[in-house]
Amino acid sequence: MVKLENLFNDIDENIDFLEKKIESYRLDMEASKAEYEKPFAYEEELKSKIARQYELNAQLDLENGKVEDVYLAASEDKDIAANVAEEKSPYRTGGNGYTR
Repeated sequence: MVKLENLFNDIDENIDFLEKKIESYRLDMEASKAEYEKPFAYEEELKSKIARQYELNAQLDLENGKVEDVYLAASEDKDIAANVAEEKSPYRTGGNGYTR
């Protein structure tokens, strides 16, 4: 019974608190809407930096393509040399028990 009385007495305080909180949220929402309507201040700078980023990415892709071609050629040479130089039977190395 005491709990119910305490809850009933606290209702008025809770109402005031919640009404203040709702008003605060409403003001925040209005401020956010006003900020949303403003144009982006750094739009031109952003566009120029994105364009520069595309240029750099294109240059990196060209460089990486050349490097990959070199790696592919080198790995093909190793495969050819490995097929010629290796025996067909497995062998042991250095006593560690691993076989190839």
